[in-house]
Amino acid sequence: MTSDFDAVFAERAHLIERVLKRNHGTHLVSDIYDGIASGQYQFWPGQKSVIVTEFIFYPRKKSLNIFLVAGNLKEILLMKPFVEDWAKQQGCDFVQATARGGWARVMKDVPTDGVFYMKGL
Repeated sequence: MTSDFDAVFAERAHLIERVLKRNHGTHLVSDIYDGIASGQYQFWPGQKSVIVTEFIFYPRKKSLNIFLVAGNLKEILLMKPFVEDWAKQQGCDFVQATARGGWARVMKDVPTDGVFYMKGL
């Protein structure tokens, strides 16, 4: 990746780390960096926020999964339409996300379709 990316990522790494503390140890900040660098993940930096996405391919549909969001809520909500428009341009049928319950209060325009369970074994 470019040094510009490295600098922007480094400025947002503390936000990513904060979210990853809630993710049951599934990723480290270095995993996110490597995923972005390899093209597996997409990096959406704001001034005070960050969104990380990935494509999910189902047998009949393509989705953009928003799996990491952190930072300033107002800025994140302003970024949301750009992420959704880009997903549509990439041929996605929908955008999905797994999030804490509080997001339901904020994302009033998005129907909640089920609950995600995760139990450590």
